[in-house]
Amino acid sequence: MSHRAAQQIPTRMEKRMPPIQLYSMDQKLRVIEQGPIDYKGALRVIDAYIQQHKGRWETGEEMISNTMFGFSLDKDTFIEIAVVDPGVFDVRSETSIPRSFLFLKWLDWHQREVRIHGEDELKRVVKLFFENTPEAFRAHFESLPGRI
Repeated sequence: MSHRAAQQIPTRMEKRMPPIQLYSMDQKLRVIEQGPIDYKGALRVIDAYIQQHKGRWETGEEMISNTMFGFSLDKDTFIEIAVVDPGVFDVRSETSIPRSFLFLKWLDWHQREVRIHGEDELKRVVKLFFENTPEAFRAHFESLPGRI
């Protein structure tokens, strides 16, 4: 994306978008909505999941509940993070952007997964999610190498 194109896409603040929500998984693999969260809170959550990673789990459900969490704008726009190792993260992004042409309306739905190496790179991606519209975040996320 060119610098000029990036400037034309409004930020989350300019579009007055709803707050981002934190969610996690329980040991029965249910999604647990944790409520609104800001970027600083998201950094604390990331740090906590990295710190609690122990590498071995009794069950698959225990592993998922202790290593997987996400941030969502709505049910169709989110990033989900799995801590593979303290410095390796699988990140899945789904975005749903309303589109229309004349009298037709549809959702432009997109999903992508990447493996991110390094805590700083993960935090940079999460910051992009928090600061940008779904359209701008999708463009950034598409440019990431490391497709799973």
